[in-house]
Amino acid sequence: AEYMGRYLCAYLLAAAASTNASPSKGDIEKILKAANADIDNDRLKSLIDALSGKELDEIMTSGLSQLSSLPSAGATSAGAADASQGEAVKADKVEEKEESSEESDGDNFDLFG
Repeated sequence: AEYMGRYLCAYLLAAAASTNASPSKGDIEKILKAANADIDNDRLKSLIDALSGKELDEIMTSGLSQLSSLPSAGATSAGAADASQGEAVKADKVEEKEESSEESDGDNFDLFG
């Protein structure tokens, strides 16, 4: 599955950059080689055969509809990241208050005033 994702990305990139609706195997291989990716000719051929004759927007629409059917566990992770970031901001504010209270002890050594 990992290889197919790479091949699909390379296919879509080649299709977007080309005036030809179906990029050639050579176009896709150039992209994969530039990314130092291993190339399995059988898998690449099966991807090209499966997508041959399809328009780029059709492939993208199909992929988006498949993504929307996946569970959205990422939303939970994002919420947890926001909460931990909020805690970090609170901790920074507490440290600022501690620093400012130390500075107001009457020993102001202001260099410019």
